[in-house]
Amino acid sequence: MKVLPFILIFLFLLIPLSAYSYIGDACDVFPVFFGTDNAGPDNGIIVFRDQNAGAWQAPRTIDTDLLDSQWLPQRNAVGWDSVGKWNVSFIEATGNDLEVWESADDGWQDDAGAWAMTDSDATYNYLACDVESRQDYVHGMAFNGISVYGWYIELVTANAIVPYLIRAATDYQFSLVMNKQLLPWHTGVLRDNVDASLVADNAYNLGYQYIDTGIAGEYPQVVTDASNFFWMFYTNTNTLNCRTWTSTWDVGTTFSEPVGFTAVYAANTLTANYHATWLAMDDTIHVVLVDWNIGDTMTYLIYVRRTPNGWSAPVTLLTVDSNPIGGKDSLEWPQITVDAIGNIVIYYIRADDWTVTRAGDLRAFYLDSSLYSGFANPANWVSYTDVDQTENLVEWCVAPDYQPISGDF
Repeated sequence: MKVLPFILIFLFLLIPLSAYSYIGDACDVFPVFFGTDNAGPDNGIIVFRDQNAGAWQAPRTIDTDLLDSQWLPQRNAVGWDSVGKWNVSFIEATGNDLEVWESADDGWQDDAGAWAMTDSDATYNYLACDVESRQDYVHGMAFNGISVYGWYIELVTANAIVPYLIRAATDYQFSLVMNKQLLPWHTGVLRDNVDASLVADNAYNLGYQYIDTGIAGEYPQVVTDASNFFWMFYTNTNTLNCRTWTSTWDVGTTFSEPVGFTAVYAANTLTANYHATWLAMDDTIHVVLVDWNIGDTMTYLIYVRRTPNGWSAPVTLLTVDSNPIGGKDSLEWPQITVDAIGNIVIYYIRADDWTVTRAGDLRAFYLDSSLYSGFANPANWVSYTDVDQTENLVEWCVAPDYQPISGDF
């Protein structure tokens, strides 16, 4: 009789993990927050994948007064709390307030009720922000043209946004990540426009420190892994570079010098169009970027990943004709989201005529966790060409780096 429990346990382990990896079949997953023009301010719109129906939900307009041009393709603006309420953060066009809005639903769904503003901070005339979530807190960095500020808000009791000065700066190029230690604080990187330095801040003691000086890096983004290494990406002369460093939190903000340097991808033309994130399942870093080849008038959507064994060869998911007298297509705003079991969604905007506008259709590629190891085959990626549905001329999109629940499409 002792054999029976072991048989039951064995059979349980054979059941696919994805069947138990999300909270019910009715979850709304893989949100993306995007903007369309509103004759000055942007419309801020969110859309989810309806896990139960197996289709994209109708886009929901959250607000019609978003400051234009506050995002960069490395940014994230979507968060959540522990009961599954979704939230977004942005700068309001009227007054430049920093605002946090939250869904009416919980349980990881967005099916009824209008989104409502949790708090508005008018301390400064903000211009740009970036956010991450943990433990019912939304953490962020924000820029007002003079300085970069850290900020946080505790969502359960709707505490007010708490801003604090990180350092004087005249550059909006920055990003942050939640650290993997017990403290609910973030680490951010920013570009010092005066001496082209890349700087790290630690919200634990509200300090900052140079982690690299004198390099002409632009558009820094930071992710972190389970080994307490930080991975800072930045662009430099059409190359996506990566530097790593460690941080010792218990003695203050002690950042080591970078312990490694890698040229991740040498593009033909690379600007701000990339996004990186990290998956806890196997300590893998995932990157999506756009490469515009002026010589052959083609634009490529590129995916590359780094496992503990090193960087993989780049995978071209999409090629479009960018000839100014031909297709004139452009690819903009690549965003990548992963979940706990290896499902991956890549969002991007495809514009029909870059000589007129870089706004276009919001589209996506999806790689199912069952095909996770087959990422190098573009045929394994499912293409969705109408994520925004009835909306027109999407100007930007921002998605969470990490999907807090899992679910197969």
